[in-house]
Amino acid sequence: MKKIAIVTWTRGCNYGTILQAYSLSDFLNKNGNDAVLLDDSKLNQQFESNQPGKEKSLVLPTKQEGKIIRLLKKIKKAIGVFLSPKKRREYRNERVFEEASQQKLLAFRAFKKEYLKQTNPMGEDELESVGKEYDVYICGSDQIWTYRSDRVANYYYLGFTANEKQRVAYAPCIGEQKFPAESILLLRQLLARFSAISMRDEHGATLLKKLTEQEIAIVTDPVLLKTKEDWISDFSLSESGEKYLLCYLLGKHKWYEKKIKRISKRLKLPIRWIPVNPEQASFLKFGEGPCGPREFLELFRNASFVCTDSYHGTLFSLIFEKQFVNFERYTNEENSQNQRFYSIYRKLCLPNRLLTEADPVDELPAIPYDSVRKKMEQCRKDSQAFLFNALEVKQ
Repeated sequence: MKKIAIVTWTRGCNYGTILQAYSLSDFLNKNGNDAVLLDDSKLNQQFESNQPGKEKSLVLPTKQEGKIIRLLKKIKKAIGVFLSPKKRREYRNERVFEEASQQKLLAFRAFKKEYLKQTNPMGEDELESVGKEYDVYICGSDQIWTYRSDRVANYYYLGFTANEKQRVAYAPCIGEQKFPAESILLLRQLLARFSAISMRDEHGATLLKKLTEQEIAIVTDPVLLKTKEDWISDFSLSESGEKYLLCYLLGKHKWYEKKIKRISKRLKLPIRWIPVNPEQASFLKFGEGPCGPREFLELFRNASFVCTDSYHGTLFSLIFEKQFVNFERYTNEENSQNQRFYSIYRKLCLPNRLLTEADPVDELPAIPYDSVRKKMEQCRKDSQAFLFNALEVKQ
């Protein structure tokens, strides 16, 4: 048994982030290790508090002035709501979304407490001791290797770990077209300390090959380490028999709704939403119930068709073998976010499912899950083998 610390994002209420963290740690623990997720919530507060442009004004209102300012804002908003039907709809959506967000927060907290094996939150002053405590340190997935600053890189690239410790990168992602020139020297030094490096897509592997002489493997996102049956069993996901078109969309493009309605009409399916912003709250009702990570999985399991612009929305559509489309959230070619989708399409020999505003949605080819299932299983086995081999390597 190896004592393993996993460095990945665990803060916030992002479904994909939490589920990939759970999947990697659970997989390692079920295969004879003692793996724990390092809680990065306190660290990120420290990182963000010292970012340029984050300085607070030195002239702060008094307590009484603050009350007056808040009261005036409420009065101004109330007048706007009273006079404008549009403002009334927006206010209603804000209230519904706020209620849903509070329920979601509580559901995430309960999920983390029950399912994530996690340390206490730690600050930068504790990293040196944490860097000596474990046998192996693994960089998990998500876009944790997007460069933000040297301080942040020191944590997510395991710069804080003692020299004699083993370091492994499993499926981190880089949400940039290239690294800033000023970061190259530090990143070269940090990468040279790893005994095994893998990335989640070809784009990231290409960037890293320029910085290190090591071989860069390409592996699956941690959520694909588990099968559909694993996810159903882990969370006792029920089968509702309900038919619906599931929408999980992080972007705010106006053309999304037009295409969703067209698909819904063609397939004769009612629309269900997993809301992530107030604009989507118009599809909700008061007291509809929380949507935590478990409910998220259940909605995907039971969906008849999925519309998403989310990477993990795509992966869970594939895991639960759903017909789906991706909407192109990012259109700027300088942004590499879309490369994640192209990479998984190539791995599974899927035709492009990333649709732009101009693309039709009426005659999408069906996803051939008989062949996709076999390719996913091979990707899963190859990725698991990378992890097993990486843990056997000695520094």
